[in-house]
Amino acid sequence: MHRPNRRNLHSIQDSATRAVAAHRALIAASRENLSALPMVDRVELARVLAELDRRGCFEPDVLGAADAVIARLQAAIARAGGAPVRRWTEQGDGYLVGGTETGRRIGCIRDALRRFQREAQAVADRLEAEAWLARRRAAAAGDGVAGDGAAGDSA
Repeated sequence: MHRPNRRNLHSIQDSATRAVAAHRALIAASRENLSALPMVDRVELARVLAELDRRGCFEPDVLGAADAVIARLQAAIARAGGAPVRRWTEQGDGYLVGGTETGRRIGCIRDALRRFQREAQAVADRLEAEAWLARRRAAAAGDGVAGDGAAGDSA
């Protein structure tokens, strides 16, 4: 008997819940650290956040616009002197090295935006896949063929 790979079986609702939680974390990180951003980057971030509020978390073009903001945030981190990097002692204790406080704060926003985008894009991909499957099933039902049409050719 074939057993499905259980660790990859997440419902779209579970994925959407994670994306919504990541969106909430992004809003919180943005509020807490917005003052660290240069004004031009604040405007771009605010524009993407407003589009997410207006159009929803799973619109592919809005999620694509987040890529440009992530790139802007990465450049802002570099201009601010970098973000601290986590290192670990031999005992497993973490500590930060290098960077600046401003870079760290901008990095918090960037990281939250990346997490949100990753989670939301997974949902958008599943929604798109479901739409393609529904169209394929409708086309197959309309043709009176359950498969891809090749089965009738082999008879």
